[in-house]
Amino acid sequence: MEQAGIELPAKPLRSKPTHQRGVAAGAAGHWTEQSVLRTLRELYREGKTDLRHRAMKQSHHSLFWAAKELYGSYVNAVWAAGIDYDEVVREALRAARSPHSGQRSGVARRS
Repeated sequence: MEQAGIELPAKPLRSKPTHQRGVAAGAAGHWTEQSVLRTLRELYREGKTDLRHRAMKQSHHSLFWAAKELYGSYVNAVWAAGIDYDEVVREALRAARSPHSGQRSGVARRS
């Protein structure tokens, strides 16, 4: 690389570990595994939030990225919270097809 005139950085770009004592640094910030699961369960129970990947990435940015960092993916975190992600998607699609269901499009109703 140096022969091509490209200088390499003296230190690696990421010098700090990404995980410290079970809490991810960076995107996860103040989130812990327990707080991610608790919040996902609360949102699911309330039934007012679209828990699908794209919607959560936009509406609950911090939670989404913490879940991704702590569980490897957002969907893994949803499953770890005891929520059937496939059912979340099916319910959201049903709600989107039924505009008279009394709920926002893409939000699964909880009983």
